[in-house]
Amino acid sequence: MRGSLPWREKTECFLVTKFGQVIAQDRGSYVMFCGGGVDPGESLLRSARREIVEEIGATVSGLRHLATVDWVWFPDWASNAKQRQRYTEFQGERVHIIVGFVDSFGRSTSTEGDAWAGKKTMSIGRCLDLVRRYGSKDHPNTYPYRIAQEMALQYLALLAKSPR
Repeated sequence: MRGSLPWREKTECFLVTKFGQVIAQDRGSYVMFCGGGVDPGESLLRSARREIVEEIGATVSGLRHLATVDWVWFPDWASNAKQRQRYTEFQGERVHIIVGFVDSFGRSTSTEGDAWAGKKTMSIGRCLDLVRRYGSKDHPNTYPYRIAQEMALQYLALLAKSPR
């Protein structure tokens, strides 16, 4: 029974730059944020920092855990071999929303092909619009997750306006 499977623990990082931009990429049908699986024994903030360096090579500060949301995967969610394998092991994702500031960019350290190519930032407003647009076409199981993303982006907008 799928409901008895564990959750896949992951972080998703909502980071604002000193120019008030969010670290995100438009992937055509969803918005990508830094983050990934939490390794056994790893704290949420350590996982977030590791994933940020692996994916975009950034140095960050002020990281904090904002929220946690669970979403149950649905059969059509698994669109590649890695996801199909995870679908057999987990009922869905427990996403830990992390927020913080980007201090500087360096080189990504990914050895798994997770390094981001291309533009890494966009305005918070544009990102929020994309999350809403793509989310309106999603499976209902993702709605709590999309609402958490919107909440994190609205929080980032406040952070971007406040002095550090």
